[in-house]
Amino acid sequence: MSIVAIQCPKTGQQISTGIETDAASFKAAPFANRTVECWACGGRHSWSRRWATLVEVDDPAVKRAGVPIPGSSVHA
Repeated sequence: MSIVAIQCPKTGQQISTGIETDAASFKAAPFANRTVECWACGGRHSWSRRWATLVEVDDPAVKRAGVPIPGSSVHA
């Protein structure tokens, strides 16, 4: 599984959108006109597929993106 993440336009930090999916579902989903609360700047960001990337759950970037890792109580 992977986490859908975007880059905070204010801080440049990669942040989680809160969506966990696989590559095939990511490609098929519309992901348009979405918003996310940003832990990095405290703001709310609009995003679409164009701005999103997939990050593997075991990638160190997941921890940095503030993503709760399943089975763990560790957050960024």
